Amino acid sequence: MNSSIARYPSLTLRNMKLSFHTYLRLEQELLRLEKVYQKMIKLKSLLCSIGLKRLVKTQLVTLQ
Repeated sequence: MNSSIARYPSLTLRNMKLSFHTYLRLEQELLRLEKVYQKMIKLKSLLCSIGLKRLVKTQLVTLQ
């Protein structure tokens, strides 16, 4: 690896810059997806609670 760095220092530096920018973009995308995932979990919880409330209401109606 050291021999390739000695032969192509600018190429390695360019790759490192690209890798760093790619890493930053991926990190930002990961943070965005984590926020979306948290919203989906909240929505799922809300939908489950609504579904349970409706189920309880229909069960109460059928019992009466």
